[in-house]
Amino acid sequence: MAGPLTGIKILDFTTLLPGPFATMMLGDMGAEILRVESPTRPDLMRFWPPFIDEKKTSAIHSFLNRNKKSIHLNLKHKASTDIVKKLIKKDEKSTALYGLYV
Repeated sequence: MAGPLTGIKILDFTTLLPGPFATMMLGDMGAEILRVESPTRPDLMRFWPPFIDEKKTSAIHSFLNRNKKSIHLNLKHKASTDIVKKLIKKDEKSTALYGLYV
């Protein structure tokens, strides 16, 4: 069953709890979420117990990032910022740590 936000694409640059929770709810309503993470500064929720397997996968991180695709980009590199610019131009919607821009 399609949700009310089916067809909406969102780039998720959020970390910790509030932003990922907000984008999780958007994903639950059918939006396609692409989570952009830093390879050098991982989301601290990855290290929050309890862990659900021997790989130390955080239950809360798994919960908050359900229904999301993920990509690691170092935004200090031009090639990575070029990728983000293309994604923003293509999808025209993004979320940031301090706000939701739709």
